[in-house]
Amino acid sequence: MLPIDEMAKTSKSSGLLESLQKSLEDLQSNIDNVVKDRQSNLTKIKEQRQTIIAGIQNLRKRINSHFDKMEQEIEKELNTSECDLKTKIEDLLNGLQEKRERIAVLQSNITDLKNHASDLQTFIGSKQLEEKIEAEETYVQSLSEDDRLKQLSLKCTHNEDFEFTPKQNVIWVNTDRI
Repeated sequence: MLPIDEMAKTSKSSGLLESLQKSLEDLQSNIDNVVKDRQSNLTKIKEQRQTIIAGIQNLRKRINSHFDKMEQEIEKELNTSECDLKTKIEDLLNGLQEKRERIAVLQSNITDLKNHASDLQTFIGSKQLEEKIEAEETYVQSLSEDDRLKQLSLKCTHNEDFEFTPKQNVIWVNTDRI
């Protein structure tokens, strides 16, 4: 073994310091490369986040557009149904108005028979009026028998299973190591 003094004299001229210096330079270079890579990874993650946000916003626009279209279709169907019901009721009201007018004519005929007809004319006229009145009564009775007097209404139902809840996930965020 060499004494420490001897080894110390040759330590500057030996390649040990250069080797240590080279190791430090390599270590520094490796650290620089790792820092550069991690900074690049941070930039990439930020870009991925922006891409995901843009995708979510696009998805929301598509969902909103779909719901807008559904709403318009439902409103159109609702308007059509309302018009159908309105037409049924108005047709019935028009028919009833015609019946009112016929009844008014029949009442006028009865008054005329009372005031101006002979007994024979009253007898014959009464029989004719009786037939006409029976026809009007039959019409009114038929209204309740064929459900035309029932209340009409509009209803809208939706699928109860199609409810969004705060805990229901539509999109998932994952992290990966590559």
